[in-house]
Amino acid sequence: MTMGGAMKITPLDIQQMVFKVNFRGYDKEEVNRFLEELAQTVEALNRDLAVQREKIIFLEQQLAELKRTEATLSNTLLSAQSLAENVKQNAHREADLVIKEAELK
Repeated sequence: MTMGGAMKITPLDIQQMVFKVNFRGYDKEEVNRFLEELAQTVEALNRDLAVQREKIIFLEQQLAELKRTEATLSNTLLSAQSLAENVKQNAHREADLVIKEAELK
């Protein structure tokens, strides 16, 4: 495994990483412990990321459903307002007719 470029490092990559040993190099035990902790952290972060992505998908689906419901309610409200206006106009016409009939009698 090389450490250059924009590669995705997995927990397994971290666990299997081997460093060259030089005279007066780093404490091998300490490096191994750190790499193990790092691998566990990366693994936990990957799990958390997967959970968050699932939540995002779920919330996007809920949002889409709510938008559809909002559009339906908006259309229903407009239809009800239009119907109410028609009923009101018809009532005024009928009232005018009743008044005219009464005046003719």
